[in-house]
Amino acid sequence: MPLEDYLSQPRIEGPVFLDQNDLIFLRARISALEAMLHGPKGKTNEPKQQCEVKTSAIKRQKSTLSTEIASWRNILSPIRRVPAEVLLEIFKELAHLHKTCSPTEYIDFLLAISSTCVAWRNLVHSTPEFWSYLCLDMVFHRQIFAGDSSWVKQWISRSKSLPLSVEIHLRATMRGTPKQEVSRTLECILDYRDRIRSIYLLGDFQLGHSLFRLPPSSFPLLDQLVLKPSRWSLAQGFGFEPQTVQAFLGAPKLQRVLMSEPEIRSSLDCFALPAEQLTFLYIHPDSFRSEPFDPSAYAHFLSRCRNLEHLTFHLHNTSRLFLDSGGVLHRWQNAGFSSDLSLFLPSLNYLDVSCRELIHKEGCNKNLLHCLTAPNLRDLTLRWSEQPIDSLLKDVVNFQNRSAVKLTSLTLVDCNHRTSAAAKEFTEILALFPTVTKLEIVDAAFELDRLMEALTWARDHSILLPKLTDLCLKFENHIGGESYPLHLTSMANSRWWPDGKEGDTGEAQTPLASYDDLCRLQNVTLAGLELTEDLRGELERLNVHVDLSQCYEEYIFEEEGEGDEEESAEGNGESG
Repeated sequence: MPLEDYLSQPRIEGPVFLDQNDLIFLRARISALEAMLHGPKGKTNEPKQQCEVKTSAIKRQKSTLSTEIASWRNILSPIRRVPAEVLLEIFKELAHLHKTCSPTEYIDFLLAISSTCVAWRNLVHSTPEFWSYLCLDMVFHRQIFAGDSSWVKQWISRSKSLPLSVEIHLRATMRGTPKQEVSRTLECILDYRDRIRSIYLLGDFQLGHSLFRLPPSSFPLLDQLVLKPSRWSLAQGFGFEPQTVQAFLGAPKLQRVLMSEPEIRSSLDCFALPAEQLTFLYIHPDSFRSEPFDPSAYAHFLSRCRNLEHLTFHLHNTSRLFLDSGGVLHRWQNAGFSSDLSLFLPSLNYLDVSCRELIHKEGCNKNLLHCLTAPNLRDLTLRWSEQPIDSLLKDVVNFQNRSAVKLTSLTLVDCNHRTSAAAKEFTEILALFPTVTKLEIVDAAFELDRLMEALTWARDHSILLPKLTDLCLKFENHIGGESYPLHLTSMANSRWWPDGKEGDTGEAQTPLASYDDLCRLQNVTLAGLELTEDLRGELERLNVHVDLSQCYEEYIFEEEGEGDEEESAEGNGESG
């Protein structure tokens, strides 16, 4: 569009495209107008009445000049000159903010860019992807839950026909809000339930009856469900009999379920879910639980999850003491699965499981790994939670005997055993999985040096984890240079070699010459360690790739007086 066409428009709502000559002209014109506006002010001896007339005229002229300058600047604004296609790509990248920030921040982001200018607002409002995610929080959106649902309808209408991701926070702190008003807001959202692909529900589920009363066929597109009920709402069953909430049972595409479990009972006591079609199940305890949780509620459900590929099963260990009615001190019993339970998950390839210390007088004292058979497992994470190390070793041995898995990744978390036998038994666990290529150890308190020795290649003994290519050692909850395994350097050097198998003399120079199945170590990652400058330099000189970006630099402080003595000695040397 020619420059004169932009100048003739009383309001510019779209992007502006100018050539180089137009830009030069506009900048020169603005400079000239600013010179006129801020030019020198001369003195006058004219009568007061004439001065007032001239002053009034000058003010009008300044106002006109300011308006003209603003108009020219508006055309020159960088916001105007960004093509809509580029803006759209930038906004689409930012539209993923709801995955990493709070829901209210995402809403604030959309409202902010929609208010920047008309062009941006039109672009954002006409892009359905931005409006396909909706989050309502009873604390931050009180007016909406109080009955004004027009905002919700307007938001969803901009998403056109795209599938919706809905997040609802039914905060217990707002229980003063009448239930019928909350239901009215939920019903406004549920009018679009045939388009809802993901549901995230948190808080007081007693306020969600309009959702939970729906029939099983209500969500034809739903593929992910996240349930985080408050403790008191689940303890009371939020007004439903066991297994009577069937709103999600008939969702044909539901495959991912994530549950944060409060105390006493499981969400499965109230919700009926299509276990047979699930591929992803994440079960995590409420971090504020005060009583132990009985995982046997999951026994029947897990036995039906034949297509499950990813299972995360975390339960906290409870060591609290309590007084019974007779004043006798007891410890909470950590219940587990029955020793007679057998779970077969043929499709499972990822397992992240906690290993608890279990005490139960009725025999329900087995961890999940004791009951499980999963022949296709490839990625295993063991989170130690005070289970006796000999019991853990026995569970892992029996699991491997039943499943004969060929792991590619093994992670050990919170291995806080400090006994002398712990390193030996953890080494025995690793030896059960010779196909592992990636090993990660997080917060280990046992002697890592003994493990590094077992991982070191030597001709006189068999090597642990011969396929290992990636090693990661993390210390997240405690840091200190003393935790650094001194044998790590020699281990890394022993598992790396140049491309040739033999040296110039023809003699065996490398592990490959004696151990054809050994893989070369490629990456070592260290995190949470304090490293001296010398040690850091030694690690950086290794042939393998070493990532030290998450380590700390150890500072060595001189003892009081030591520096003065050195300076004195230097001074004496100079004077001599």
